[in-house]
Amino acid sequence: MQNILLLKPRLDIPFKESYIPSTRGKISKIRQYWNDFIINRLAYHKNLGDTVNTLELPLWKITIPFIEFMKKKLNFDEVYIPHHSSESFDPNGELVLKKEINIKFYMQMSLPWLFQVDTKGWCANASNWPIKPSNNTNKDLFELLQRRQKLGFSKFEQPKIIDNYHFDYLKSGFILFPCQIPHDQTIRYHSDISVEESLDITLRWCKENNHNLVIKPHPQNDESMKGLEAIVKEHNYGIWIKNININTLLEKCLAVFTVNSGVGLEGILHEKPIFCYGKSDYASVSHKIDSYESIDQSWRQKDRYISQYPAFINSYYNQMVSVRAVENLKAC
Repeated sequence: MQNILLLKPRLDIPFKESYIPSTRGKISKIRQYWNDFIINRLAYHKNLGDTVNTLELPLWKITIPFIEFMKKKLNFDEVYIPHHSSESFDPNGELVLKKEINIKFYMQMSLPWLFQVDTKGWCANASNWPIKPSNNTNKDLFELLQRRQKLGFSKFEQPKIIDNYHFDYLKSGFILFPCQIPHDQTIRYHSDISVEESLDITLRWCKENNHNLVIKPHPQNDESMKGLEAIVKEHNYGIWIKNININTLLEKCLAVFTVNSGVGLEGILHEKPIFCYGKSDYASVSHKIDSYESIDQSWRQKDRYISQYPAFINSYYNQMVSVRAVENLKAC
């Protein structure tokens, strides 16, 4: 039996430092899964006979001094820390070196009912990175998730699917570049190249090789997209498409070029080749772009990983904590 401290971020306010209202606001649909994760962990530790203390507070108030204070107060054996990795929370190893403090970081994944729980972090910071395809080649889970994507579901809410949207342009095939928020943690900690640089390289390569290019801005932060849109206008190439279901683009594209977006995982479910500039959680089945020159060689064998997609999804799913039963996924 262990004493567990389970920290939960307050879900009705931004995760970055901001004003704390006196009354609670509405929790967005995507953040409801964090509540489900807490319920999941409570049940998990109850079955083990552990004692669990839960504490909710703004994410930015979860700090190293706070963890040390709570350790003295509760003498916990293990603490769950949300939305962080060892690199973002404890880059100097202050807590890691104090072996009496055992940390499990947890983070919501691009399939939003899945959470990664790890002693080092999530995605490229996790101790099990890169996740590799398993020996289980059964396609049942892959096909279930695939059907869900083709119904129009995604991590963030999407417009309804319209089959003939920009059809004359889209029917000829194109490269899809899903924009990411340039200052996001997955860019800061999991990539040596910026979103701006990767977009610039993609634009130049597509133009040089006569590939149509569609650029999809991130749906959650319009302000951060202005600089990326300016790059597209500067090149005078490609189409910037905002109000369209991401699955329409994934269904029709030739391939996805990205730093390490969750759209890449959705592209896998659409059986598209994925090209990554950064480190992604699907790195083992995607093409790594090291430079402009490296794209050509990978493009010539762009379909090499597609047959491994079902085995990868089985492995990926089994290494996450799911807060939804598989049979209920259509409602996610």
